[in-house]
Amino acid sequence: MPSDETWRVIADQSEYAKQAADERFIHLLALARCVNALRFSASVLTPVQGHDRQAAVRTRINSFLHTAAILFEGGRLAESLARHFRTDPAFALMAELLADRDVTTLFAETLKPVRDGFVFHYGPENIREALERNEEDEPVFVLGRGDQAYYQLADLVVVRTMIQTPQSEAERDASYAEVLKAVADLGVRFARAADRLIAPVLLQMGWRMVSR
Repeated sequence: MPSDETWRVIADQSEYAKQAADERFIHLLALARCVNALRFSASVLTPVQGHDRQAAVRTRINSFLHTAAILFEGGRLAESLARHFRTDPAFALMAELLADRDVTTLFAETLKPVRDGFVFHYGPENIREALERNEEDEPVFVLGRGDQAYYQLADLVVVRTMIQTPQSEAERDASYAEVLKAVADLGVRFARAADRLIAPVLLQMGWRMVSR
């Protein structure tokens, strides 16, 4: 389809009713939900690019943290998808991700701790451990402008858990930039792999693409 043309992928009601009990279809819907969440998390960055006010800083850090957590959930889902689509050529890109040792390390050392301790859960015990592992040279608890407050330290403590303890501020910034790029790149790869899987499988299952 041309890039500016609106299109849909649809199915007859009777076909849809049958697929509602199909595990393959159910897993595709779960994957689609994950990709929607990833793309939403990325979309909030556009309005704040180049800004250094507290709202922009908060948005960038929290988009990053939520992307990390969503990707961890996506990785678990990909393992489940493999049971249904492993032999399908459309699963090839997703299979590459699951077999990539760098991705496996990122999941274990970065994505899982963030997901478990700081994004979907807000337990004081996780903060306590993070404080023991990290220091701030000039800690700022709150950044404010007028009646708007951003609790910067709460986010930075989490971010610091994702990087190795540096010897200087420059090294810390470099480590953060490295893990930020790794998570962003994985997000792009995961969404692309999902697209490559969802579209052909839907067509195999009787769905069809039409222009609006």
